[in-house]
Amino acid sequence: MQNTIRKNGFILLLVIAMIPLIGMVLAIIMTNSNLLIIRTRRGELQAQAQNACLSGQAWAQQNREKVQLLVPEDPIILTIEDGIRHINCRIERVQDMTNGEMLLIIGHAEDSRFSVDYKLQNVFLTLQ
Repeated sequence: MQNTIRKNGFILLLVIAMIPLIGMVLAIIMTNSNLLIIRTRRGELQAQAQNACLSGQAWAQQNREKVQLLVPEDPIILTIEDGIRHINCRIERVQDMTNGEMLLIIGHAEDSRFSVDYKLQNVFLTLQ
């Protein structure tokens, strides 16, 4: 009977000693998972901003007559709202000293915590 009590007491001590170790492992895992969530959200917003730029470029190619009427200080802003995120594309006409007139297309995506911009450069304005 005394051996049984000693074995049960030893097992109880092992279990009590394991609780803080398990807690530390869980804390490390939760920290890493939070970092992965943050990276994933930022990556998703970057992809959405880039897609907004590419959509704006396609829109500008399809609507050349509207783009030709752009004044440099008055951009066109294409907006997508889905309740959680705000995504837009800003298309403006800029003057470049070496290449003539170009379009500056900036995609912007934001949610409650992050904001990301993506810029397409060297989009030449063809007026044909």
